[in-house]
Amino acid sequence: YYATGGTVAKILSMAGPIQVRVQPYAGSTVVIPLVSSGELEFGINTDNDLRLAYRGEKPFPAAPGIRNVTILYPLLVALLVRNNSDIKTLADVKGRRVAGRYAAQLAVYFQVMGMLASGGLTWNDVRVVPVANVNDGVQALMEGRVEVASHAIGSAKVREADASVPGGVRHLAIDGSPEGARRMAQVFPGSFPYRLKAGHSPGIRADIPVMAHDVYITTGASQSEDTVYAITRLLWEKEAEIQKGGSRLVDFARKHMVKRETTIPYHPGAIRFYKEKGVWSAEMEARQAQLVKEAAGR
Repeated sequence: YYATGGTVAKILSMAGPIQVRVQPYAGSTVVIPLVSSGELEFGINTDNDLRLAYRGEKPFPAAPGIRNVTILYPLLVALLVRNNSDIKTLADVKGRRVAGRYAAQLAVYFQVMGMLASGGLTWNDVRVVPVANVNDGVQALMEGRVEVASHAIGSAKVREADASVPGGVRHLAIDGSPEGARRMAQVFPGSFPYRLKAGHSPGIRADIPVMAHDVYITTGASQSEDTVYAITRLLWEKEAEIQKGGSRLVDFARKHMVKRETTIPYHPGAIRFYKEKGVWSAEMEARQAQLVKEAAGR
């Protein structure tokens, strides 16, 4: 997210009068309330942690003021083991030491729970080793304190682990069958299988299905409509430049900026722009009204 934020901030700052600066935080659990309250102007967050925070579902702090600006791309994640590990499938994870809790990134707790669920497992089937965030989890894997961690496909930390661990690291496949996908989505709404080819990135050593779910640029309901409109317009206009930003940004696309599957309402400034472009449908208007009613405290 920090790399994504840096790329987008640079493009937006060069393209328009708005200067965008990146501020690192430990994870979405910390960022969402700050964006919801207006203390931070924008954030980058995933659909499921936004869904839980917007509705005030524990253990997330309620963030009823959080709003969507655009969908950036699908985040691809998978469980990670040492390549020389005897853990070959999800079934082999049962009883093993798995990085968990993720106090600073609660969405990852549900991510891992969803991937386990695809294979018919729960957190009760593994030995949980508490970590703060995904980087801590992979570090624990590198140090031998856990046997299974989780991280985004192609991330810098996975590349570091692959270069540092003797024999490298390996991502595990989820159960990508219709039944496995259904179990995963029950635990992690909005998730879906995404098949990768061997060699796609470090750790992808065979053709495997992994978990995918959407990443948003978010803002607060109190943010200026004109500012959000301007940011949304620049994102739309700079599609090609953003796609060249590396990693998952290659999948950023105008056609995906508005999706009915959004888990939080869009900001009025973004809606104004999307209406001008003719991509805000009656179906989206109905979805927006439904989501507004679901805010925590209503």
